[in-house]
Amino acid sequence: MKWGLALVVFALQAAGLAWGSPLEPWHPEAPAHLRSALPADAARDAERLALAGEGYTVLHTAHYSIVHHVDSKTAAYRASILEDLYAAFTSYFNKSGSLRHKPSTKLAVLYTPTRQVFVERVGIPNLPEAVEGVYLGGSQLSVFFETLGRRKVREQTIAIGDERQRLERVRLEINAYPPGAQVTLTRQGQSPRVMSRAAALATVRASLQDLERASSGLTYARGQRSLETMTHEGAHHLSFAFGLFEAAAGPPRWLTEGLATYFEPSANGYLLRIGSPHWRRWRSIREARASAGRIELRELLSNDRVMADLGLADLAYHEAWSLVHFLATTRRAEFDDYLRAVLEPASNGSPARRIAAFERAFGAPLAQIDLQWQAHVQTLSAEGAEGAEGALSGGN
Repeated sequence: MKWGLALVVFALQAAGLAWGSPLEPWHPEAPAHLRSALPADAARDAERLALAGEGYTVLHTAHYSIVHHVDSKTAAYRASILEDLYAAFTSYFNKSGSLRHKPSTKLAVLYTPTRQVFVERVGIPNLPEAVEGVYLGGSQLSVFFETLGRRKVREQTIAIGDERQRLERVRLEINAYPPGAQVTLTRQGQSPRVMSRAAALATVRASLQDLERASSGLTYARGQRSLETMTHEGAHHLSFAFGLFEAAAGPPRWLTEGLATYFEPSANGYLLRIGSPHWRRWRSIREARASAGRIELRELLSNDRVMADLGLADLAYHEAWSLVHFLATTRRAEFDDYLRAVLEPASNGSPARRIAAFERAFGAPLAQIDLQWQAHVQTLSAEGAEGAEGALSGGN
């Protein structure tokens, strides 16, 4: 006799947790000479704790001093991402000689429990609602607020619990069948499969294990946007801490923001390898192109205001990412030369100076580079973007 049994497996795509995804966790290693722990600054820690207020504590990692008011598991997860970013950043720029000096003490981070406290601590008037973190260059401090307790996570946690209960009921039903019974299992989106009782039990156990992994992931990751914020602001922090940029030299805004977005790509709660396409930003560029919208290269290079314009800023950040991705992945040696050039104030300032410095570094007229940039954006695979879309959709 053939026993019929329906098994629906819950898929948690909305959280950015794609089971069996090829986007595996990546834990880079820093260069050996930059791997050793930075010293803590006890006086500064005490000062930051006093300013933060009651309920805050300090978590020290090898390279960060994190003053926080969140649970210990959340703090440890956030710290692990920052350490991975430190390793990825220093490894990426080590061979080019772009890192001019090493920080003298641990990098300072403040994690507040709510957005309201975050806004108070940052002290920036009219801070946009979408902002979840900032790097304060004057005080060399990254500030974030915790976003893990939002409604979406609670809803998905409840959904996981419901699915776990259903799977447990299915497992009990299979256990009640005779040892030689044949069972038909139907997964969501797949054709029914006939298998032995033992194989059916193994399938259910594997699905329960997947749910446990998804549940653990939800504890630590609200979605890609939260992680992007942390790596974006963290990349700013590292860029100035290691002397890649100097505030006094006035580096172009498209470059500082474009480089920060270059380090953003992540999936399943982990960093992706540096240089991985940022599909969310790529899709936004594609949509803008479809409506004949783009920011010209000359405008992006010469006008910092476009990065702050309320009507253009989102697109400007996407364009800055794509320009850095083009230069860093196809013209790395010239890109490293350009990073060194912008340390000189003479390369910045007026639009004419900025464009001249750019053309010198990349050895071609602006119009030619612009055509190559646009071709690079087009060659990023639409198929690849759609394939990654499910794993990268959470929180956007």
